[in-house]
Amino acid sequence: MTRKENAVSVAILTPLIYGLIIWIETGFFVLPFPLLDLIFLITSIAFVRRLIKEFPYASLFSIAFALTHLLAQPFIWSFFISDQEMPDFTSNGTSDLLKFISGCFYIAWGAVSIFRSENKFRIAYFLVFFASFSTALIFDSNELLLFSCLLPYLLSFWYKDIQPFHLLWLLLIVFEWMKWLMNFWIVE
Repeated sequence: MTRKENAVSVAILTPLIYGLIIWIETGFFVLPFPLLDLIFLITSIAFVRRLIKEFPYASLFSIAFALTHLLAQPFIWSFFISDQEMPDFTSNGTSDLLKFISGCFYIAWGAVSIFRSENKFRIAYFLVFFASFSTALIFDSNELLLFSCLLPYLLSFWYKDIQPFHLLWLLLIVFEWMKWLMNFWIVE
């Protein structure tokens, strides 16, 4: 395994081992899904540190997405803002603005990943990616969000144009799947 593959493997195994430890102690399996964004940011930093010269745009957009996606989570801000000020923070639109900026970086990262391929259908792939991501945001559909993550991963894996970043797309897919699974279990 390469260093990049090891980083992704450790990033995936960390929440699984945490969930296993909680399950052994309490008998209830839970994944630390608020911290998955922090793990994704740390893994993105490791990727960018090694790949910034080879893939500057993909590196820039992936790290910008990871950072803004982390900052858009109210859980992270709860460490810095008191409980009394938290409703004001969530209602003033700052977290919505950060989610919008995160979505813009996500689209840019997906566009860089899709348009680097030499496929003649890359515009159609980008439109499917953009439509599925936009629909996922409008209807708050985690299934469509997983599909929108899957498209750049499959294209970069298939065409091997931006090969190292397919691992970050895979990590994002696994983490979104973990979030969806935990939300499904909690709701059910």
